[in-house]
Amino acid sequence: MPLIQIKDSAGHGMMMREVGEHRIPPDFPEEVIQEVPKLVMREDDIVIANWMRSGTHWMFEMISMLINNNTETIPKKKEDHMLEYQPISMLDALPSPRVLNTHLHFRYLPEDMKTMRCKVVYLLRDPRDVHVSFYKLQTSRPVVGYDGTWKDWSALCLKGELIWGSWFEHVRDWERVFEEYPNLDVHFWHYEDMKKNPLEELRKVSRFLGTNTTEELLQAITDKCQLERMRSDKLPYEWLEKGECKHYEKGVAGSWKEFFTVEQYEQFEKFYRQKMAGSKFESRYRGSVDVLPHLEAQAKVRTISRASTPGQDRYNRVRHLRDRFIKATLTASQVTGLRRISDQTVRNRTAGILDRRSEIRITSVNTCSGLFRSSSMPLIQIKDSEGYGLMFREVGKNRIPKDFPEDVIREVPKLAMREDDIVIANWMRSVSWGAWFDHVRDWEKVFEEYPNLDVHFWHYEDMKKSPLEELRKVSKFLGTNSTGELLQAIIDKCQLGRMRCDKFQYEWLENGQSIHYEKGVVGTWKEVFTVDQYEQFEKLYRRKMAGSKFESRYRGPVDVL
Repeated sequence: MPLIQIKDSAGHGMMMREVGEHRIPPDFPEEVIQEVPKLVMREDDIVIANWMRSGTHWMFEMISMLINNNTETIPKKKEDHMLEYQPISMLDALPSPRVLNTHLHFRYLPEDMKTMRCKVVYLLRDPRDVHVSFYKLQTSRPVVGYDGTWKDWSALCLKGELIWGSWFEHVRDWERVFEEYPNLDVHFWHYEDMKKNPLEELRKVSRFLGTNTTEELLQAITDKCQLERMRSDKLPYEWLEKGECKHYEKGVAGSWKEFFTVEQYEQFEKFYRQKMAGSKFESRYRGSVDVLPHLEAQAKVRTISRASTPGQDRYNRVRHLRDRFIKATLTASQVTGLRRISDQTVRNRTAGILDRRSEIRITSVNTCSGLFRSSSMPLIQIKDSEGYGLMFREVGKNRIPKDFPEDVIREVPKLAMREDDIVIANWMRSVSWGAWFDHVRDWEKVFEEYPNLDVHFWHYEDMKKSPLEELRKVSKFLGTNSTGELLQAIIDKCQLGRMRCDKFQYEWLENGQSIHYEKGVVGTWKEVFTVDQYEQFEKLYRRKMAGSKFESRYRGPVDVL
């Protein structure tokens, strides 16, 4: 059985040993694996079977204490009772009843198990937590040599190209085994249930094994086998990596949400539903939804512009209720793109930059509606939880980029507006501008309080989906009466790839590149938000946007996955 190396998409390798169709850790002895089918089983054997990181150490300790009828720490590691690790001679020497354990598929186990009546405790844990926990373990083991990212590891999970193979195949294989071999007496144990109600779940195990353990001892075992106590009590007996036992991690149910991005959640969910179709466990770990919509397909907010009358200022209120913000570099608003579309629609032409001689001015505004104070505006730095700082300038309750000129900001309230001015207002893609929620709710109040403002609400997602229809609405709002041919020409001219090239000479550049033209794709937040962040954001969104006409527009289908 040669050692092989499986590489992820980034080229990071993982060493393992191949045994037929099965893959095991590289440090597991070859001769032991070959002898496993020959082990003579006993009627009172107890076999703990499961895929990796599902609570084997925990269950081994508790069952051993139930069998011993005391709470003394088991003075050995669970691998000393592992079918694929210990030689037959060592397993034969164990006193009855033996508490054995394995991660192997049934077809690699002792032939006796096909006919012998023995008890099997099959452990199940949320596969998302399992894969995260296994990732942490494998990246900490030099013998495996894997140093890839979680993103690359998660792709290997779906392919089943891991040590011990696929979680899905392991569960489905054992599920079939229990149907085909009625001689096997099985108890299904769920990690999450044990975390939630440890005493009740241990009571079920005791009943299954027939130990008739007292309530006092059950409680004592439960207390003794708390993770923190086991981490300390078992230290002298466990494998150590750099002086630490890697088998006792956080042990928290649901920690996968800190690793899975929403995009990875969706990929995993689709794969899970496909692989687990027909399984008795399918509903157990199925997510609440398989796909979180990009939000453009949800109920649209329809607003009617108030007709302007002579003497009123006209504002083109362009609402960028964007794809969810997370980082300035990852969720860019296309303010520049829409500004150019407005330029060309007003002028009925498809080329050229702003005609400075025109009486029509097109201005963009990112700030909240309140007036700027004329006081000094110092630079401040806000640090995140890891100490990384963000510099910006403070203007009253508003925050703006540090490189915006202070003298210009002070003069903004004095600008004389014209009857035909068009103002594009929206939240920026940078956290320098404060909270998106405050910006949207503030402007929403403004449009209620100032009926002189004629507003058109524009949604980025609608423009991406139906650009011609949305531009037609803008043209109608502005009263330009642009022809269908011109509207289509403007749409073609304002494609992101063309704008990136055409506007290059006029834009701010950072390291020779314009920072304003990013991917512009709807739904890219799913590549960045972890599921945990999605849930936090969703709760905050529902609270902050309660009562807003836009609340349903960007509300996720569920607040908890």
